Amino acid sequence: MTEDRPCGAMWIPPNGPRRPGDPVPDLTAWRVLHRAALADVVEFARAADAMARGAGGTDADALRGYLLPVLTAVDVHLEVAGEALPPLLARRAGPYASDVLDRVVADRAVLEPLLGGAARLVDAVPAAAGALRDALDGIAPVLHEQLAERERRLFPLITTHLSCSDMRWVRQQMRRRAGAELLSFLAVWLHHHVTPAEAECLLRDTTEHMGPLLAIFGERYAQLRRRAVP
Repeated sequence: MTEDRPCGAMWIPPNGPRRPGDPVPDLTAWRVLHRAALADVVEFARAADAMARGAGGTDADALRGYLLPVLTAVDVHLEVAGEALPPLLARRAGPYASDVLDRVVADRAVLEPLLGGAARLVDAVPAAAGALRDALDGIAPVLHEQLAERERRLFPLITTHLSCSDMRWVRQQMRRRAGAELLSFLAVWLHHHVTPAEAECLLRDTTEHMGPLLAIFGERYAQLRRRAVP
């Protein structure tokens, strides 16, 4: 086995690419995160609109407590996909990956400032509710297009060229950058958006702590969501 070698500023694991017959990396958690992010951006645009019109009953503190972690989780996901995946896929897949990875980096440069702008507006609700609605309405089609493109072009590269060990390393990068508090939110947030089959997959594959996290934070999350989106 060769030693780890740096690729730019990013160190990547030493094992080779996925070989024919090796297990295929499971991207269920990423698919659920994509669906959850899109659903909540649309839903919270409606909540912000109701708040701006003085209707609905959305609690501003709950909206901040819920939407800020959502936006942060999407930003961390984009960061890992834009920084950890490119050197890894470039080594594993070679020229097959170059145009897809260029698109991933370019997409992140477009979406990241939009997420940051929305996060600043979340901090200013209820006064900035109308501006937050407009920001989320602007993010939704961009996010939809970019995530659909990733599932169409990036996911097949991952399942063809990366091993399960590679993807465990990628998930470690996400956990390290997210931190414990965001990971606790992420566990229950994803679980809210899953099908029963996906829930079994996440409990098995995402983290050994998923079950305890759901038991500890599940009801707190449900109450927060009910106050944020009544």
